[in-house]
Amino acid sequence: MEIASASEKISVQSADRLVPGGFWRRFLAVFLDGIIVAVVTVPVAMILGILVAFVAPDAALLVEAITRILNLVVVYFYYGHFYSTKGATPGKMVLNLRVINSETGKNLTYGEAFMREVFGKLISALPLLIGYIVAAFRDDKKAFHDMIFKTQVLQQEKN
Repeated sequence: MEIASASEKISVQSADRLVPGGFWRRFLAVFLDGIIVAVVTVPVAMILGILVAFVAPDAALLVEAITRILNLVVVYFYYGHFYSTKGATPGKMVLNLRVINSETGKNLTYGEAFMREVFGKLISALPLLIGYIVAAFRDDKKAFHDMIFKTQVLQQEKN
């Protein structure tokens, strides 16, 4: 079986097969990626907050806005780069997962990755994380953000 990607074609050995990525495996991958993103954004946001506090002590709203923008920029480049070039973020790679466009079988573009990660996951989180929980009960293991943005998380499984 082969999956075409935007930058490469992945060949899976005949003894292996691709199956939808499981709920808990996906959960752990999101957790790992969250740690990686936080390692980048939290120290920068803290330094920025300290600097702004010295210059304009009443600028808490400005610090919050800059921190949110910084987070969006990091998300855009982190997920965009890894999904478009590798088909998976480091958290997903560790757990042998891959995210593809379910209509084309190719890696996501920067725009697709950003929309899925920011807007899609926000929708999945509301209300009460139901959009994530539904993935545990579906055969294709798709969460709301996968259905909306036509993505599929796959896991390579040994037979």
